[in-house]
Amino acid sequence: MIIILGGVMLVGLFFSYTDIVRFKKTYMLVLLFSLATLGMLYDPVKAYLINGDYTDLYRMFSEIDNFRLFGWNADISTPTAMTTNYNAILVGKMYMYFIALISNNDHLLSFINAILTYSAAAIGINIVGMKFDLSNTKIVSTFVFFVLINDYSRVIANIRMPLAIAVFMLIFSFEIKDDKKKLWEYFAYIALCLLHNAMFLYLGIKLLVDIIPRSFRKFLILIMTASSIMVTPILSILMRFGGAGSIVEGLVQKIQLYTGSNKVGFSLLSANVRMTLINMVRLCFFIFLIILCKRIGGNSSQSRSIDRFICFGEMLVALALGSLWSIDLFNRTVLFMLAIIPFYMIIISSERNVRVLPLKKMDGYTVISWLFLILNLLYYFGSYVYQQLVF
Repeated sequence: MIIILGGVMLVGLFFSYTDIVRFKKTYMLVLLFSLATLGMLYDPVKAYLINGDYTDLYRMFSEIDNFRLFGWNADISTPTAMTTNYNAILVGKMYMYFIALISNNDHLLSFINAILTYSAAAIGINIVGMKFDLSNTKIVSTFVFFVLINDYSRVIANIRMPLAIAVFMLIFSFEIKDDKKKLWEYFAYIALCLLHNAMFLYLGIKLLVDIIPRSFRKFLILIMTASSIMVTPILSILMRFGGAGSIVEGLVQKIQLYTGSNKVGFSLLSANVRMTLINMVRLCFFIFLIILCKRIGGNSSQSRSIDRFICFGEMLVALALGSLWSIDLFNRTVLFMLAIIPFYMIIISSERNVRVLPLKKMDGYTVISWLFLILNLLYYFGSYVYQQLVF
């Protein structure tokens, strides 16, 4: 499977330099359907039983089967058979139940999730790209960059988090397009939190960026960098309201999962050297893009939504630095960065009038972008990340 995946990505990258990109929508559809179809062939049960590679999809297959057998209340009727607390993620439960209803083929979940995730990313990139008057070539190259730098195995095997992040950015793209916040967008963000309750963290950052005046942003970023000191009091407050509802209960469980004694400490970072190093490279590249975007903002008139988007990126950097003590939280924050990097590159492409990963115009920015792409691909294809993908 890994060879076919590499072939699909290589072909997608190659054709992004041809005149086919004039047919932007067709190109994107062919690429995302190719990735989705390949994902449908992935067998998480075989990967676990033969290679010991456990993914979320392995347990989701079992839970979908339970929804087919016992209906909507399967998580209540057979709680011991469920490893997911669906009471805390109502939208996630609806998603799994929908898959159980429409087909007896569990693999359809990977197919649909890939379609939804890549479609949300493609639409969001297209919306922001058109806002900046980018050509089809630049928009397509940005989407291809998104596909290549983001972990494909998470899209087809981790399911909820990659989808939630992609839709989060799709909603944000509407705000950038209209240059104003709308009420429906906040309801949509909340719905994403009920798909994966880790999204409460990023919604919280979004709300802070929207509400806090610009004059207080530096102080806010400083506080976010020291976020580790806030975990215990926040957890204590939430536990006091533990009986208030399943959503609060789910948040408590998620915080405890990320902050358990076996999940924190710099010893874990050193024990996972390869992942730590690649994440530090990703963080540095993200900071590099934020600096470029801020310089662009200083040389031209940026919309309020773009200003908020850049501030959102700064807050993510602060959170990543503040979460170095927790390997899971640090990793998830960096993975969130990967999904939104292409949107910052749209701003840069517009200012520099260049596509992502150009072949002719080789300057410092282009070389760094190419190196970043290559390092990510080497990590994905050269380590266990894609090696676990089997038919």
